[in-house]
Amino acid sequence: GIGLSELPARTRMGNGLSELLEGAATAELVSVIAMQIRTVPDDGAERAAWQQANLRTDAPPLALAVNRELAQVMTQAGVRHEAFVTIVVPESRIARQAKEAGGGIDGRARVMYGVMGEIETRLMGPVGCTSVSWLDSPALAAAIRTGFAPGDRASLTAAEIAAHTDPSVAASLPMAAAGPSSTPNPERRYYAHDAWLTATCTILLPDKGAVMGALAPVFTPTAAGERRSMTVFFEPISHARADRIVGNESMSSELAAEVRRKSGFKVRASHRRDAARVAGQDVRLADGNALVRIGIAAAVTVPNTWSITDYGRRLESTITGSGFTPLRLDLAQDSGFTAACIPLGIGLPKRRGVK
Repeated sequence: GIGLSELPARTRMGNGLSELLEGAATAELVSVIAMQIRTVPDDGAERAAWQQANLRTDAPPLALAVNRELAQVMTQAGVRHEAFVTIVVPESRIARQAKEAGGGIDGRARVMYGVMGEIETRLMGPVGCTSVSWLDSPALAAAIRTGFAPGDRASLTAAEIAAHTDPSVAASLPMAAAGPSSTPNPERRYYAHDAWLTATCTILLPDKGAVMGALAPVFTPTAAGERRSMTVFFEPISHARADRIVGNESMSSELAAEVRRKSGFKVRASHRRDAARVAGQDVRLADGNALVRIGIAAAVTVPNTWSITDYGRRLESTITGSGFTPLRLDLAQDSGFTAACIPLGIGLPKRRGVK
């Protein structure tokens, strides 16, 4: 929502996100904050339900025909944006506080509700969110199901709307039915699930940095019926651990510069840039800012009758055009799909062989 925002509003939102991550790093409970945005084709379920309840049957035939044509055109060209925020709290961090709060599931729930309240306050404040709705089990199951099958959202929404007037309608989707009904062995360059195909890339951040909103083209579908999804993983690092990391990097940078100077090698611009980056991190850490690791996974989903090779190339093209470097996850498309499209906070491992 920053496309039409003025510079002061963008600055306030950026500062709000920084404060959210710094708060998570200070509390030392949250290990990962995953923010996922899915740009999905508009199925028109809400509009159809509203029309069914408010359409006048005695209206002129010409007006009804024009309304039907407008609805068809708007549904084909429209898109919806779904935003999810996932908070990951490891058992190793929550165990002690959960014991003090009563232990068991209830104690962990009390601690998690406190963390959720802090996150919600910052999201509703400077970050700029207008509302925050925490998902229960049926809503989470629906979010997972629409991640695997975007076309199922219309039936789920229609059932939910119908349940308001007819209690006999089963509107809640059980978690056991949230997964895919058909998943053959993943291919090298894409992942097949039900009647859909998904290609996933990780995004490497540029050394020169990027302006706020630079990844907006990645969210924009290139054809009606195409879905774009992207998840940004923020890993706040505790201040004590961040101080050790920055200290080690500073010592390594100074030692490398001294070795080059004594050996007579020329100090290149990249070396000076890395040294300046480490020095900047040290200054910001001393000022009380947090050190945060960032990972990004982006995916495109299309029906299995379309060419996923073409749409995967389009995704990589938009990432490159935004100033970033795409990295197609060959032989790991199933894991990449989970990280980019399913709002469970499950990311890729930090290194090979680690789950």
